[in-house]
Amino acid sequence: MADRKEQPPTGAEWHALLDEERRAREAARNGDVAVLRKWWGLIEGILQQLAQPDGREPPPRELLLVLSKLAGYLAVGQVPDPVAGVAGRGEKQPGPSERHHIRMAVTYRYAAKVGMIEDKSPVKTIVEAYGLGDRTTLQKWCRLHEPYDLAEYARLPHVITSRMRESGARYKIAGRSQGAISGRGHQ
Repeated sequence: MADRKEQPPTGAEWHALLDEERRAREAARNGDVAVLRKWWGLIEGILQQLAQPDGREPPPRELLLVLSKLAGYLAVGQVPDPVAGVAGRGEKQPGPSERHHIRMAVTYRYAAKVGMIEDKSPVKTIVEAYGLGDRTTLQKWCRLHEPYDLAEYARLPHVITSRMRESGARYKIAGRSQGAISGRGHQ
């Protein structure tokens, strides 16, 4: 799923998002991978919005019951069809944690580009911090992912550097870096 904007939806947008989830859930019953992935992406967006402290109304009881049932299957080690239907097919897309790490790298590069932080070789810095094989991965990330809002870092721009380094260290272990992949092969 593409990264959602940080702005919470209006009341009408919220209801439209919930309606879209209901339609996608119905359509996903046929097991089509693209539709299932769209539905899970909508679920992710809804849950992210619910985590925002803005007094939003709770999701429909119906959606919570569906998620509860899926969690029940997972709790006993069974993979329900809506999960099995999307797992392991097609090009593996980054999950939420990996997307966060990627966006921190993109944010660092953008902050260096606009002069918010000083680094004459931000690409080299990121490639080393993340254990990437070369710059092409970072270039792809910059095309596909938006940086975080730099206004959040305006008063403390050095935080971008420390967060990028933290994300890079985690990505080296759990992401798709050469070291992470080879490390998992020896376990």
